Amino acid sequence: MAEVKKKTIAFVAGYSAGHILPCIALHKQKYHNKNVLFFTTTNKLDTQLLKKQSSFINVFIPLHRKSRMRIHHYFLLLWHLMCATIKSVYYLHKHKSERIITTGSFIALPICYAARLLRIPIDVYELNAHPGRTNKHIAFFATNVFVCFKRTQQQLLPLKTTLINYPQTIYPIKKQNKTSDKPTILVLGGSQGSTSLNSIICKLLASNTELQNNVYWIHQTGDGEYQKISNWYKKQKINCTVMPFADDLTPYIAQADLVICRAGAGTLFSLIAYNKPCITIPLSTVAENHQLLNAEELTKKHHNLITILEQQMLIQNKAELYNQIKKKIQVTPK
Repeated sequence: MAEVKKKTIAFVAGYSAGHILPCIALHKQKYHNKNVLFFTTTNKLDTQLLKKQSSFINVFIPLHRKSRMRIHHYFLLLWHLMCATIKSVYYLHKHKSERIITTGSFIALPICYAARLLRIPIDVYELNAHPGRTNKHIAFFATNVFVCFKRTQQQLLPLKTTLINYPQTIYPIKKQNKTSDKPTILVLGGSQGSTSLNSIICKLLASNTELQNNVYWIHQTGDGEYQKISNWYKKQKINCTVMPFADDLTPYIAQADLVICRAGAGTLFSLIAYNKPCITIPLSTVAENHQLLNAEELTKKHHNLITILEQQMLIQNKAELYNQIKKKIQVTPK
């Protein structure tokens, strides 16, 4: 009997782990028996994450949108969109893709335009409490729209949406000895790190020596500031673990008594899954302030785990973060 050839599912996501990792989780949960064609950008983080998926056919597309654009930038962007769409048509047809799955980001536009030309069904996964502009646009011609928040369903009316659990890979926490017998705080700035959050933590430690001496710190800095923050900890002689980024945060979450983080949906849903208390400082510069909305929506059900501190408030009241930490862990020795 002839071997039945596996069908191909095409994923598209980029610009952050928050878009790419849910696609990988969806592959493991629903599409592990399919070939995978994965469209992403040429950003360093995106290429690092996808090159680890040896079974995927990865297509890296150079598509970048500047925050401030002059007239000639728009013409250049339009040209890149056209080239990306043509390239997508070629790969989708070549691999006979039966479905497109996207979690959003600007890179999804040309691939979904190509899919529409080829009449390939499109599934949109909007993972935040407020739909992104790209997903909102694609949702109008998508086959299915999946959301993780009831608030998002209301925002996308009158479109029909399906409420689902956040697609994530939950690794079992293994019993292991803690790196330190002190209370442990894990700092997560997101997959690309956060300059302002790194600065907040360094200033907090510089002003409160008891946090240096009586707490063990694990700090994910992001690639851009890893060397700088690592050197700062060494200069202060603080015993800690500093890393640029980790695909699997489970070993670090297992060690943590408290997490200080941004409010990306993936981060918050992971901490809820592991029942870990966190102080979240939403990134206010993201589109539609969706991180704050994520935190507010999830706090309604998980107020025992999530404490929200807005960054602007911390600028005005520098002691508030320290006060919240003291409420949640034993800062001074017993």
